[in-house]
Amino acid sequence: MEYTVKFGLLGLLMDKMIIGKQFNSGINKFLNGLKTYTEK
Repeated sequence: MEYTVKFGLLGLLMDKMIIGKQFNSGINKFLNGLKTYTEK
């Protein structure tokens, strides 16, 4: 999944430090929950 951030260079730095990790963590939690739900 792709996305773009605003604020130019500042946005890129924020993405690398904060946003990207939270985004990936949220997707992983969702997919793990979906897997658990479908395996029941």
